[in-house]
Amino acid sequence: MPESRKGDRFPLVLLRTMVSRVILRRWRMQALKTLGLLSIVALGVSVFLSIGLTNRASIKSFQSFTELVAGESQFSVRSTIDTLDMEDAAVVRRSLQDTEASLFPTLELIVGLADGYVERPGPIYKLIGVDLLASASHLSKIGQSSSSESVSAEGKNVFDHLSEQNVFFASANVAANHNWQRGQTVPFFMGESVVDLKFSGSIPIQSESADDAISALVMDLFALAKIAERSDEIDRIEIVLPEDQRSTTNLSRIESLLEENNPGHWIVESQSARQQSGAVMTLALRSNLRALSALSLIVALLLVFQALDSSVSRRKSEMATLRSLGVSPRTIQQTWIIEAALIGAVGGMMGIGLGSITSRFSAAMVNDTVSTLYYFTNGSGLSYEPIEIFFAWIVSIASCIIAGWFPARAAARTPPTQLLKSKSQYSEYKQSAYVKLFFASALVAIVAYLCPPLPAANGHAIPIGGYILALALIALVIGMACPSLEFLPRIFRSQSPSVKIGLSRFRKPVARHRLALGSVIIAVGMTSAMMLMIGSFERTVTAWMSQVIQADVYIRSTSAATASASNPIRKETYDSLLKDPVVVDGGTISCFDLRFRGQDTLLLGFDAGYLMRKPHISWIGSTPDLNRMLTENGAIINESFKERFDVEIGDSISIETPIGERALSIIGIQSDFGNERGSIGVDKTFISDWMGHERAQGLALHLAEGADLRVAIQEWQERYPALDVFSNRLLREQALKVFNQTFAITYALEMIGLFISVASLAAMLFSSLLERRGEIGALRRIGMSRKALSQAASAEGLGISGLGILYGIPLGLAQGWVLIRIVNKQSFGWSLSISVPWIELLLLAIAVLATGALISKRIGWWNSGLRIEQEE
Repeated sequence: MPESRKGDRFPLVLLRTMVSRVILRRWRMQALKTLGLLSIVALGVSVFLSIGLTNRASIKSFQSFTELVAGESQFSVRSTIDTLDMEDAAVVRRSLQDTEASLFPTLELIVGLADGYVERPGPIYKLIGVDLLASASHLSKIGQSSSSESVSAEGKNVFDHLSEQNVFFASANVAANHNWQRGQTVPFFMGESVVDLKFSGSIPIQSESADDAISALVMDLFALAKIAERSDEIDRIEIVLPEDQRSTTNLSRIESLLEENNPGHWIVESQSARQQSGAVMTLALRSNLRALSALSLIVALLLVFQALDSSVSRRKSEMATLRSLGVSPRTIQQTWIIEAALIGAVGGMMGIGLGSITSRFSAAMVNDTVSTLYYFTNGSGLSYEPIEIFFAWIVSIASCIIAGWFPARAAARTPPTQLLKSKSQYSEYKQSAYVKLFFASALVAIVAYLCPPLPAANGHAIPIGGYILALALIALVIGMACPSLEFLPRIFRSQSPSVKIGLSRFRKPVARHRLALGSVIIAVGMTSAMMLMIGSFERTVTAWMSQVIQADVYIRSTSAATASASNPIRKETYDSLLKDPVVVDGGTISCFDLRFRGQDTLLLGFDAGYLMRKPHISWIGSTPDLNRMLTENGAIINESFKERFDVEIGDSISIETPIGERALSIIGIQSDFGNERGSIGVDKTFISDWMGHERAQGLALHLAEGADLRVAIQEWQERYPALDVFSNRLLREQALKVFNQTFAITYALEMIGLFISVASLAAMLFSSLLERRGEIGALRRIGMSRKALSQAASAEGLGISGLGILYGIPLGLAQGWVLIRIVNKQSFGWSLSISVPWIELLLLAIAVLATGALISKRIGWWNSGLRIEQEE
């Protein structure tokens, strides 16, 4: 038995020895190279992790900020359209009178700081109106003492705060960021007015579960309703239960009571369902960003494959010695796999640290996009979630093991006699293997193209076929490109000796050449695809704006810069502007959240008369008879609504309004790139009848001939300082600024992918030239200069860079087509016109060639100066 146990332990002891004497020794001897490899893996993992953390933060921020003063709610009640009122709150209270539920009616506004900032507005915050007295009563009832300590620290109780006028409170981090002092007056853009509010300190009644980092401001509900002129309006009613009342049975009972008393226009959501709503709204954006970040990680893993393949090739004599000493092929293979796992583990840990930096930048860019397209978020939800971090680390390890499997397999299977040969290890794959790869990828691409999309929770679709098609195109192009390496020496056989020597390595290319070529192709393809998509999007949107932006002046609330802002302009204000002597025509537009077929969308109120007098809508298909919007309950929808809800011209639909269900007939479909939720547009007269008020979110004005545009804008800006007054030109510039801001994260991911591919090319040349020190020494002895040797290295680098461009740009154009025609259409419901950015693609090609040539030349010059026997 002892001998048997010792025999069982022997492989483990040998494996530990191999790790310490082979792997760690090599890492110490090649410290810079190892650090570089780990850094590239860390960069790929950090991008993958930061996108994951940012995606999670964007969902987390879609929550009830009421938890600042009430704790986490179990249910939320909101209206299917527009807002609730105090009568709704009374009905909810009566419905739950026999329970221990606490109710918190809330009113939410988006406000911006008005003073001390060059750009209007300054930082934007969500201002929440909550019944502070009810909050204090609730927290006292459930026995939280932290709130009383907070109040005593301020020296005031709740009644003292309520007795003051126009006071607000802020979370600790917001107050610290602006250095607000108690009693300080702070001006805010609120709707169409600048309102002075007095800072009264940190939130006086704060739940123990509240996140003090949330960027929010709090006021008493009734004080905010009075200032905002929204008396009797409620955005939402939060329902909080004591902890001992949160059993599944009791939660089901509460939900049943609410649904039994639902007058028909309530949306009752549990806390998890509400958070899921944020995930559903941003599903397409998050999926596409995750796919892009995964591509950066894939390119990094190709570098791991390349590095391990290089190490196997260069340490043949060492492995031959180990085999001669009796080390089994299995142990050798396990050693290489362990090294790959260690690269993934250490590189992943470095990536986690780097992710704490990159996630802040990605969060800022993604939050801007989410706020513009979906709902207000300011990134306060960014935190280092253990699950997301662990997932990224496991992905790093698993991916590196996969990348290291084939080099490990090659190291274990190669006989000792072959390992002792001085020749480099050529690629095991023949031309026929790449032909098979090509046809297999083509078959997968055809099947993927025909694959129907999966239904998504947001009403659009998950373009699974599009994603698979994009990956299949990569394999297809690489299957064509790799055999092309062997043709380069034949094509350039009449060139200078330096070029011939540099390209001679491609007669029998090693695996690292193909890996480096694959990395460049993927990076150039990804960048080209993004250029095509962004260029097509910009060209389409620019053409769309030239048609729809025709008025001379556009006006909106300064604090209405986010997708969730409902800051309206009063009827008295827009009537005064429409009647201004310099205005000859104009129209308004209003916007409301709408629940339709279980999904959130938008209801727009158009001035149909203005649309007929000043035609400017971009129609898909025939132009409808807009008179039907006035006489026949006619409605127009945008393309996203059509795709999301499968509605066509001529269909009849019903929507729930505050005065009951109303039937609408679809008469036209418009192009609209402002949101992916879709929209239904009706005439403003129906909106005023349904809602009981006349408000507008935007106003378009046409000036009389000869009117001074600059003078008119200046006068209106002085008269209404809380309104943004844009000229036609300025609005276009603002729209393009928002467009570029939306794609900022995409640009960053492109650059990271390119950087990793260039690093892959440099690593390939570095390893290849070090292996050929003897060959380079022989060339130096027969009189070849360092300059000629560096030119040979440049030829080798340029060969891979050139093929990378030759195949990468067509790959990018094909993938761009997939993104535009399949992924974008199915994910967002937008139709884009394809516009190839030839100048940008030419600049990309020049940049990749120049970078490849420069790096190759520098490495060649350095390597030609080494002594033949010098180790790296």
